[in-house]
Amino acid sequence: MRRRFILILIHFFSLLGLFATEAQLGLDLMSFDSMRGEGIGIRGESGVFIDDGFRLTLGLGYYRRETRDLSVQSFRLTVGADCFLLEGCGLYAGVNLVDLSYLWGLDAPDENPIVMTQIRLGYLYRYGKNFSFDIRLTITDPVLASESDSNLLADSFFQYAKYYASLVASYSFDIRKGSRDGLPLKDDI
Repeated sequence: MRRRFILILIHFFSLLGLFATEAQLGLDLMSFDSMRGEGIGIRGESGVFIDDGFRLTLGLGYYRRETRDLSVQSFRLTVGADCFLLEGCGLYAGVNLVDLSYLWGLDAPDENPIVMTQIRLGYLYRYGKNFSFDIRLTITDPVLASESDSNLLADSFFQYAKYYASLVASYSFDIRKGSRDGLPLKDDI
């Protein structure tokens, strides 16, 4: 069932490419801060802009914490939707439509996967034609998880804290549709 759900998500994002005007690939630079301690955390994100005011994102994250008292790892899959609030401005609000975390290790909770809800407010700053920086504040809340499991996540990985600030550096590229005959695009004429 889980594999089928993930395959449906991948196909859904593939089909969105038909309607998208721009795509992005990025890394959360704040997740690299965890590498100096007793763990590791890395989070990547891809997104497609359907028009100037709407973006869908697919995020993948891997987190590991190994100490004397704690051994836990997590894989996180998110699908988010962002709505840009003002035309021509990078300010946006968004939610995660899907936020699943699967934990394993000696201290992992028995309840898997853990479902989260997440809302965010952010600003997308474009630098040049292809680069952008996405500054966002996220509020996260576990759904139907026990208080001890929620505390374990928040204490182990700061990316699961109730309030999390991130900085996503992205590379953007246009998605253009050409004709079958090799004629120039309408915009190029």
